[in-house]
Amino acid sequence: MKKGFIGMVVFALYIWGQNMRAQDYAITPEMPGVFTQYALNPVLLNPAYTGLSGKYRLFFNYRSQWAGHDGAPQAFSLAYHGPAYSKIGIGGLMHVETFGKSQRFRGQLSYAYRFRAGELDFSLGLMTGYIRYSLSPSVLTDPSMDRDDPIVFNAVNGVEYFASSIGMVASYSNRLIFGLTFPSVINTRLGGTAINQATENRFNFIANLSMPFKIQGYQLEVEPSVYIKKLGDIPLHVDLNVIASFLDDKLFGGVLSSIGAPNSLGFLLGVNVSNFYFFYSYDVSFREFQQYNNGSHEITLAFNLFENILSKQ
Repeated sequence: MKKGFIGMVVFALYIWGQNMRAQDYAITPEMPGVFTQYALNPVLLNPAYTGLSGKYRLFFNYRSQWAGHDGAPQAFSLAYHGPAYSKIGIGGLMHVETFGKSQRFRGQLSYAYRFRAGELDFSLGLMTGYIRYSLSPSVLTDPSMDRDDPIVFNAVNGVEYFASSIGMVASYSNRLIFGLTFPSVINTRLGGTAINQATENRFNFIANLSMPFKIQGYQLEVEPSVYIKKLGDIPLHVDLNVIASFLDDKLFGGVLSSIGAPNSLGFLLGVNVSNFYFFYSYDVSFREFQQYNNGSHEITLAFNLFENILSKQ
């Protein structure tokens, strides 16, 4: 297992060297959203994690990208997921994103089924979602805009998509966890006029490998992880994360990095009080644009409604 993890790290460093020209940000139908803290809530990327923890979890996520820069991206997410029955998990998510005058709304439902095969635990997931891209109605009051321009008018009305993603998670004794998801494997425009947006389906994937382990005698658990991503028009890139929990999951700390796109480094702190979680992270990019902003901030508020029930069934 250690050799496999080291191999993925070496591959990550290779990708870093091959993709230094990658862009910092992109909005495409294939993009689940730009998050730093997805390693804490992997259901944001892979529907197979839906209900996998056995807890009924409700969480809110806010991200301010490129803080201090006028018109910089901001995103809000509200999500729930948990077990519906012994081997089934269900969840839902609403995601709102603004970038200058452009807006994106994403609503999705997710389903997962878990089973055991030999020494491996599996979970298979399906997500279906509705996506709407549009321009803010405020552009119609901008004196520099022609309100009668059909392109502007249609852009305000927006473009709608139906998207569906599939994913899987395999776990060996909870010591080695591998996940693979194909975002927007189905991506169909529902109607309206396109806003310079490609409608063809493209091959996208997110593969992840993590290996949590405990340090005996210190009430410390460490989980290093590697995520390899290919999403839309963003070049193949890799995220390397290390998250540690202290005092039986009461305190959290982590280092989060992205190499290839957008070449960033972040730090995370968190606290758990009576099943209420607060996480804050800050990350900066190593690209030239960083000099024009104050980095990116992300906050997650999470609450476990009930304790683990799957282990009792």
